[in-house]
Amino acid sequence: MAFGEIYKYTWWGKVVTNGFGFIYQSYLSAIGGLLSVLSGRSDEYENQTGTEDILTPLEDSGLLDKASIILTPTAYSTNFINVVKPEYQVLPTELVTNGTFDTDTDWDKLAGATIDGGQANLVFDGSGNPAIKQNISISQNKTYKIVFYISRWVSGNIDVYVSSDTRTGYITLNGVGQHTIYLNIKTLGDVRFVGSGATSDFSIDNVSVKEIQEADFDFVRATTATRVNALGLIEEVAAGIPRIDYSSGSIGGSASVGQWLFEPLRTNLIRYTEDFSQTYWTKQNIIITSSQSSPDGGNNAYKIENDATAGNHVLGASATVSSGVTYCLSIFIKKGDKNIISIADGFQSNILATFDLDDLTYSLTAAATSGGIETYSNGWYRLWTTRLSNSTSLGLKVFTGSTYAGTDTSGYFYAYGAQMEAGSYPTSYYPNDGATATVTRNADVANNSGNADLFNDSEGVLYANVARLNNALIYESITVNSGSNINGFSFRINGDIWARSGSNTMIYTPKDFYYNNKLALKYKTNDFAFWVNGFEVAEDTSGTVPTGLNVLSFDGSAGAEPFYGNTKELMYFPEALTDLELETVTSWSSFELMAADLEYEV
Repeated sequence: MAFGEIYKYTWWGKVVTNGFGFIYQSYLSAIGGLLSVLSGRSDEYENQTGTEDILTPLEDSGLLDKASIILTPTAYSTNFINVVKPEYQVLPTELVTNGTFDTDTDWDKLAGATIDGGQANLVFDGSGNPAIKQNISISQNKTYKIVFYISRWVSGNIDVYVSSDTRTGYITLNGVGQHTIYLNIKTLGDVRFVGSGATSDFSIDNVSVKEIQEADFDFVRATTATRVNALGLIEEVAAGIPRIDYSSGSIGGSASVGQWLFEPLRTNLIRYTEDFSQTYWTKQNIIITSSQSSPDGGNNAYKIENDATAGNHVLGASATVSSGVTYCLSIFIKKGDKNIISIADGFQSNILATFDLDDLTYSLTAAATSGGIETYSNGWYRLWTTRLSNSTSLGLKVFTGSTYAGTDTSGYFYAYGAQMEAGSYPTSYYPNDGATATVTRNADVANNSGNADLFNDSEGVLYANVARLNNALIYESITVNSGSNINGFSFRINGDIWARSGSNTMIYTPKDFYYNNKLALKYKTNDFAFWVNGFEVAEDTSGTVPTGLNVLSFDGSAGAEPFYGNTKELMYFPEALTDLELETVTSWSSFELMAADLEYEV
């Protein structure tokens, strides 16, 4: 980075020292309380130092209290991404009347259910599933805590649900005791307790239904995936577990702030991705040696060494593909005694890209559409290139040197983790042990955060610190929405970011999608503004605001236009911030963090 480029961006700090040293005071009382609650209610908790770096400037400027939703890469549970704010709490208002069944009132009884002796009796009488229900004041897209006590049990199970919502599944009963479940309401109606048919013979008491105040994101990914952990190593993550990934920015120090990684569905077409000894892999005039240190911290890599035979020296494999589709070919390489590595799609002359691991540059041939180098720990790089397939078979070939043929026995390198996937850019490595021809990693889906209480239809600010994975000709969005009305960011074709609010659209073209951009959309009737990296880039003084906002999602609404990329921060403010506040929230608190986000070498 040239020195003058610094002034394209702004950063925010209380004290500046040594020209580039930034110090800001940390008052971690409020932050510590938030993080303590967050860690106590999450199955997994990490990256606290990075999160404090994010939150401290907000607290110092008074913006921490103004935000109603704050998401940082910190905590998660299976199928959930936990937000820092609002703090999880059970609201005090009891929504059920006569939950102790002191009188035979307030409840509708179905199929022979009775209320007697201070309890509701669900006993099968031959006329249908016994049930009790009560209309209560509930709202869509909110979560409720339902508690009930089995005061008498002979046999049977119970199902608890609201109106026509998807049932929770029967709760298996085996005696008296208290049960607690949580329901996110999608439709309005009554709360029901239903016995499981002919075996039902039990009683319930002390029913309570209370609203949960939280804005955690529902998360779905039906398969395993990998991430780069805080140590810089590739590791597998189970299905349903969100990924905090540390592959962007620097590794180590306070600038090593992980980011939520959301990726589309991809299929790895290569088999035996870590076992080059298999006959599936063609080994032409090379010697391979197993048990080499690998990017996952194990010894799964191979040394690939030229032998003395005149001719091509190549490690290669091929896969069945579709003609007319763009594919991304990638492999992890560690430098041996030569710095030049080439990737080709065939044995003869189909070189796609040649990489120089000394100066981390690469060149592409006309057959390639794009390429790149990703840096990993311990001297490993992931080399990738793409091409449009013109047949139903495509190879992934890798070799040393700038030409194919030769007898140079000194040429060697280390290899690991081959991947071939349909797409114009690489996604996280997805290993295949060869048991099946292909393996598929499902898409990451994160949505359904918040409710109408946390959003303001009249005015507000949506803020995101994100980097997109690609510049493909597709739409991707992050929005507060009502299912129809949209308020948020859309990452559009031609390299633009659209800030949309109701009928208004403001457009900004960033220098690069692949690095983090700090975006803020302010909306208020006849007062709209779009801020990027510390500067106002667009404004509109006319227009109406959206209505009915009730959910924050990594999509454009109802699953359309899903966002795929890295997310470091996501916040919502239920008021229109001042220009100074917008400059603060979209700026960096230190030069170090700015350099990490923009991946500058300093």
